[in-house]
Amino acid sequence: MKKLCVFGGSFDPPHVGHEMIIKELLKLDFDHILIMPNKDVEYKQLTSSAEHRSNMVKILIEKHQNKIEFSDLEIKREGVTMTCDTVRELKILYPEYQIYFAAGSDSINALPTWDEYDYLRNNTI
Repeated sequence: MKKLCVFGGSFDPPHVGHEMIIKELLKLDFDHILIMPNKDVEYKQLTSSAEHRSNMVKILIEKHQNKIEFSDLEIKREGVTMTCDTVRELKILYPEYQIYFAAGSDSINALPTWDEYDYLRNNTI
């Protein structure tokens, strides 16, 4: 089975920690890597618009364009974005892939409090 890694977050703004995570992801054996900023976050106030954060992420990954793809999947979705909904959509879009999830430590530490945490735990690595 192919491996898809999704690196999600607010990226408000993208910073050195995000760059470090990207460098580590590139060392791993993923067939496809998506960088996916979210639109709305319930647990923190965002200072930049989704469009601005998307543009900053595109600049961050432009030197890795042949290995990493920007995804606006969550930005385009109506309402508050839930990771469980994103994983469901990715499973439809990428049926031949095992989905791996990467995020910053602030998000990972809060993961057990996310909506449908058990679904995420059982459907991503």
